[in-house]
Amino acid sequence: MGNALNLSFLSERFKLSLLETYLGTIFSNMQGNAVSDLKVTAGKSNKTITGSVAITDGSFKVNYTQCTYKFTNETILFNPDEIDLGEMVLTDTLGNNANASGRMYHKFFQDFEFDNVKLDTRKMLLLNTSKKDNSQFYGKIIGNAKLKIDGPITDMKMDIEGEASNNELDSNHIYIPSSTGKEAGAIDYIEFIQFGTKMEDLGKSNQGTNIVVNMSLTANPACKIDVILDEETGDIIKGRGNGVLKIKAGNKENLDIRGTYNITGGEYTFNFQTILKKYFTISGGTINWSGDPYKAAIDIKAKYLAEKVDVSSIPSSTSKGFKQKENVTIVSHLTGELQKPIIDFEFEVEGDIKNDFVAKKYLADLKSNQNEMNKQVASILLFGSFISNNQNFLSGGNVAGIATNTIGGMLSSWLTNLFNRELERATKGILSTYVDLSTTIDLQQQAKQLQANIRAGLKILLSNRVQILVGGNLDYNNPYAQLQKRGLLTPDLSIEWLVNKEGSIRVVGFNRTSTDLNLGQRNRTGISLTYRKDFDKISDIFRRKKKKTNP
Repeated sequence: MGNALNLSFLSERFKLSLLETYLGTIFSNMQGNAVSDLKVTAGKSNKTITGSVAITDGSFKVNYTQCTYKFTNETILFNPDEIDLGEMVLTDTLGNNANASGRMYHKFFQDFEFDNVKLDTRKMLLLNTSKKDNSQFYGKIIGNAKLKIDGPITDMKMDIEGEASNNELDSNHIYIPSSTGKEAGAIDYIEFIQFGTKMEDLGKSNQGTNIVVNMSLTANPACKIDVILDEETGDIIKGRGNGVLKIKAGNKENLDIRGTYNITGGEYTFNFQTILKKYFTISGGTINWSGDPYKAAIDIKAKYLAEKVDVSSIPSSTSKGFKQKENVTIVSHLTGELQKPIIDFEFEVEGDIKNDFVAKKYLADLKSNQNEMNKQVASILLFGSFISNNQNFLSGGNVAGIATNTIGGMLSSWLTNLFNRELERATKGILSTYVDLSTTIDLQQQAKQLQANIRAGLKILLSNRVQILVGGNLDYNNPYAQLQKRGLLTPDLSIEWLVNKEGSIRVVGFNRTSTDLNLGQRNRTGISLTYRKDFDKISDIFRRKKKKTNP
């Protein structure tokens, strides 16, 4: 036969991971063993591989969906220039099954082409991605689907048509951020490997790999969709509803989403000044995508019921005014683009206010004065009270000061975590910051005497047991500091010795500045013994830890 070559390749433990070199564009984490009976024939102009591979136990992951599927006792046939998958049964990590079939053509493991490689299932894990996989669209979907892969590696197409399960126990959940730090929406987490480089090194340039994924996803009320308006503050639209979303992505093109999602219920997390969260109930709305995922048009209404609101500052048609506290519903209306929505407010009131023409006009006028409306909304959310026009401390720079009354502890923790994250990382734990807030506010009676101070500074760790806190107090509207013409920033110093290893018992030497309503602003110096304990529930304070018993 001249230069003809015939080789037989028999193996009882053929590693499926070897195939990942050639199929890694679509699949990864290929694992398992197989019994192979293959023959390689090489002539002057072509080479072929024929035979069969019997797989006893195998698995692989679909790169785009991040779903892992298993299969057992399946046989793959190798025909000249063709790999026939036959009819296979795949099982996901939850025990659901799907039927798979198809062929792949190749020229001795080069120039691969997929021919009707498909998957069909009534219920299966279809999507299992996280933010690190795809920062623009991720989540978990279980449902019925048809998946199909066609085309050469230079122009592959993956079509996925799926409908989320209507069983709430399946916990279907999709996350769609409204902004991203990346410039393009291309699939950048798949490593596109060129086929054939391991089989033959001829010094030739390989063809560029290209894949386009088209997904048609039908959502229902059992599938949650979270639209993340602001990841830093936690503003999120959590919706349930119906709709069909057409999603297109590829390694050489931006993410494209089209379709309308009709929200039938859910909640909107509203964040005031990035420090106070209130949960509004969504009564209905729509999100309409027409391409760019961040420029979707939204029209959503949500309500928040504030109970027992002080309405005494609302003008009345009678001299008596409004003495009784009433329930007030804050209605928020979100419109505009998803990445930067416009939020408008209005009030729905109960009791005598509802029928008082002066009060009704006052509330109606608020709708045309955005600053005044926002001020009233903030006051209700923070303090459960409307405020009168002469109480102007909620505008301008004083917003931060008044906001500390109800949310001082929350803001202290939030600010400390924000600064500490980067500072501790840069100094390897030696330096960190601290922020504490304390306020004295009586909103209606002592508005002019509003005072708040922020203790902020630097924490220096000298050893595992000794740390120094250096900082100061920044006072807002402190009448004593103003009368004494003292600066707003006052020194603050303390040294802490951690008595025990856990740091729960500490001896503290300090010099601090504080404000007393009766005695004014004072400097305090002394030594204290403190005990600290972290807990999740109040009952945990009094609960002793159980000692571990040796087996």
